[in-house]
Parts: sequence; C-alpha cells; structure tokens
Amino acid sequence: MLDELDRLNLLASAVAGRSLTVAPATGERAWTDGRTIFVPPTDPALVEATVLTQAALIAAGGLDLAMVKRLAGHRRLHPRYLALEVARAATTVPVLPPRVAARIAGAVPGPCSASAAESLAWAQERRRPIAGPPPWFGELRPGQVRRAAVADSGSTPISPADDLRLDGGVPELDPDEAESSRVLEMFSMPGSSPLSSVFRKLLGMGRSPGEGGGGGGDNSTGEDRGPGRPGEHARRLAVALPGRVVDSRPVPRGSHYPEWDVRRQVLRPDRCVVAEFDPPEVELDGCPLVVEDRALRRQLAALGHAAEYRTGHESGDVLDLNALVDLVADRAAGDTREARVYAQPRRTGRDLGVLVLLDATSSSADSVDGRRQYDEHRRIVDALTGALDRLGNPVAAFGFLSAGRQDVRFLRVKSFADRYDSGARKRLARIEPHGFTRLGAAVRHATAVLEREAGTTRRLLVMVGDGFPYESDYEGDYAEADCRHALHAAIARGVGCVRISVDAGHGPDPAVDRIWQELPQARLVDAGALPAHIRPLFARAVRTAAASRRSIRSAEAPVPARRRGGGVRA
Repeated sequence: MLDELDRLNLLASAVAGRSLTVAPATGERAWTDGRTIFVPPTDPALVEATVLTQAALIAAGGLDLAMVKRLAGHRRLHPRYLALEVARAATTVPVLPPRVAARIAGAVPGPCSASAAESLAWAQERRRPIAGPPPWFGELRPGQVRRAAVADSGSTPISPADDLRLDGGVPELDPDEAESSRVLEMFSMPGSSPLSSVFRKLLGMGRSPGEGGGGGGDNSTGEDRGPGRPGEHARRLAVALPGRVVDSRPVPRGSHYPEWDVRRQVLRPDRCVVAEFDPPEVELDGCPLVVEDRALRRQLAALGHAAEYRTGHESGDVLDLNALVDLVADRAAGDTREARVYAQPRRTGRDLGVLVLLDATSSSADSVDGRRQYDEHRRIVDALTGALDRLGNPVAAFGFLSAGRQDVRFLRVKSFADRYDSGARKRLARIEPHGFTRLGAAVRHATAVLEREAGTTRRLLVMVGDGFPYESDYEGDYAEADCRHALHAAIARGVGCVRISVDAGHGPDPAVDRIWQELPQARLVDAGALPAHIRPLFARAVRTAAASRRSIRSAEAPVPARRRGGGVRA
C-alpha cells in the first residue's frame, strides 16, 4: 500500500505529465518551482486539491519560463494570473479529477482564457473584474521557477544580481510599491458618494459609453449573470461544471462496463466508459526501424495451430466434392488426368487471436540505469505485434490510460483489420505515459474487442506493463478485487490472460501479485529476454481459458432424463 506522500507524488506526476515530488514546507500557502510542490501544514481535506491544482498549473503551461519572466517584478498580477490560469487548467488538463475541476470552477467563476498569454493580458487589465484565488490554490513564486529551470539546464545558478537581467530589467518590487494608489481605488469603487463621482470626472476615471451599462460592472467580485438563451445548435455536455466555460471538444461516446464493488459484493452496472482514440499527432524524428526477432517468431510459430484441409490428394479421409465435379466434367470431355479428389488435414492454420495491451499510464515512466521502463514495454509490444502479424495471426494492439471512471481511453496502434505497417509503428511511437490505471475497465473492453473482432476460437489478452491499478477513487482492496473479477470473467469467456513487464528495480509489487495470483506472468530483465518466456506463458494461458470454458459448458449442459420402463420420462 502507498503512504500518503507517495500517493500525492503519483497523483501530481500523473496530472502534470512529468515526474514531480511533493514535500512539506513552512509558510501559509503552497507553491512549486516546477519540480517539487511544497505544501505547508493545512486542512487535510484540502491537501490533495492543493497538490493537484499546482500540478495542473504546470501541465497547462502556466509556469512556462517565458510567462514566468514576464510575471517577475509584478506581484500585483500574481493572484489575478493564478486565478485565471488555474481556471483554464481545470478545463484543459484532461486527467484532472472531475471533483477537483468542479471545486476550481466554483471558486473562480467567469469565462476562461484561451492561453497563458491571454491570462496575463487579462490580469494586466486593471478594470477587468477577476475573483481572487482561495488560499488552497497556493501562490506563485516566479524566481524559484526560474532558478529551478536554470539549474536543470546546467547553466550558472541565478544570483540576486542576475535577477534584473533575466527579468528584462524589471526587479522584484515591494508589495506596497506594486499596489495601486488606495486613494484612486477608493474613488474608482462603484456605488460611492456624489463627491467621489465628481473626483472621478475630474481625474478622467469615468466609464466610457462602450464599456457596458449599469452599476456594478467594475465590481471586483465578478458578478456572474448566468448563461444566455441557448442557440438552436446547442448540445448538452455530459458533465457540466458550474460557472465555467468547459472544453468545446465533443464528449466521446464509448462502451459502458460494470465495476465490481467488493465492499457491497455487487457488480455496479454501467460504471465505466471506455472509448477508442488514435494517439495525438506529434512530430517524430522518423519512424523507428523494427529488427525482426527470429527467435521470438520461432517460438510463436509453434502456437495456435488449427487444422486446414489441403485439396488435390489421391487418397484421404475427406472427399472434395468440387474436385469430384471437375473430374467428371473433364472425363466427359476426354481428359484422362489422375483423380485427385481427396482432402487431407494439415495443422497449418492460425487459430490464435491476440490483443496486446500497453500500460501507457504514469506508473510506467520510471527509469533504471538511464532507460525508461516504458520504453522497454513499448519494444515488447512492437516485437510481439510484428511477429504475430507476420505469422498470420489475428492481432491488435492498443495503449490504455484513464482520467476518471467515465474517461478510460484505448489508444489505437493496430486493430484486427489493420496491417502492422509504418503507420502503426508511428502510432505506437506517439504514445507517451500519462494518466491513471483503471485496469478493470481496460480488461473488460479488451475482452469484448477480442470476442467481437478476433474471429478465432483461441483468444489471448497480453497486458504489457506493471498493471498497478490506481486512481483517486480506485485503489487498495477495491481496485484489486475489481481487477481480479475482470480477469476471471475474461478467462470464463475463453480469453486467456498474460502479463509481461520489465523489472524497474523495485522488485515484485505485492498488490500486482495479489491481482494475478495463479495467472501467467513474467518479469523480464529487458525486452530482449522475451523469446525465452513467451511460449510457456502463451500455452499456459490458452490451456487455462480452454479448461475454464469446457467446465462452464459442462455445468450449463442439460441433464438427460432417466429411462424408466423403456420410455423417456418427460
């Protein structure tokens, strides 16, 4: 089981899309330098929301170095920019848990900016009403972010004398100097006395006719007037966040699957939604060349054979009626060729359909000796999919991750109808680890795809990755029991299950071992060790699924009625 700090590290890294650590700190508010999120003692109920808010700020680009340099020296802008960027992150970071996004939306009502640059421009507009961020959002420390970025690049650390140069000649100002005149603010407040109105006119502080109507428009509390009348082409969103303009992309319609609740001992119907996507388009340095692993291909060639009848034989057990008709017609025409009208069985068919499932979640991003565990897993998927495709086996490959129970994503590398060509390899290369691991829903969807599309009597699900189930509402005994339920349900439906992973140096994980228990699995030193393990793993998984299917069929078969007195009892 994870302790609280490890759990927060995993959550923050998954949301930010890169490795982050969470550390205790002194002070009143949380902050981050882009590598570590520092959290002071606070309400335990708000710690997770604070950490995820700071991580989402990093993921959305709100702390990019170009923006941080423009913020330095302008402390008045920090809370306004922070509120706008956290609100934008709540709608643009897909792996942010919905409950945290909803909490953010309730704390900062109003429209969202489209980019970090627009957030800064809005923050600089003195007359724009922007609600102040609540304390659990934390605070900005641009200088710390710059120092961490320079340290990561290997440059000379920033000294106080360098701050002026890096900030473009704008030093950090004293808070009192950065604040605007309280006298001007007092006269600019709406709803003040007639005397203040006279002063506003004399000082040129009146509202221009094009800036809106009645009083209260300049109120910094940011009055929310609510949505207008919907248009004729308006569509209802699947999840609505209060007071927030959400991502305009359509919510995908996926497949619904149940989830096993071990505490109540019930299967909760339509609990999870799984949708299939192509990996995001990113620039690659070229498609990686695939070297054919002949040892792996030899091991796989001995598996999944099916009998095929070969025609054109002079003798055999099966008569080929088409050949017989052709022979009669040829003899009537005067042909005296040999009669080859028999078919003989040969074990040359491929009757093993395989779905290779890559764990593309943040838990696979660990590095050992300078190599990422995820890169080794991706090599296994590449070699396995390529070898099976060349042998003629029906094979599909997907990556999977989750961002909540209603957003489990299958990233297509190759479907059963596709070829494993350069396009499929590029899709595999574009998948990078992020998000969470709702493994039960992924196993159920993979089982359904195998049954629907493989077209074989023997079916195999190969999960490549550590397979450690984790999400904010999916962990511990609940997640382990749901994963076991999904795996055993797949085996009962005739789908063998195998897990292959590369050791990340941490040793076996007790939670993962409890999930797989007696099921076939292998922990490899690297991807090159795959051929030595693949044949016994696959053969055992196929035998286990076949035995389970036979036992279920025999249990469901009707019992014949007993004979009594020569008749059949009704």
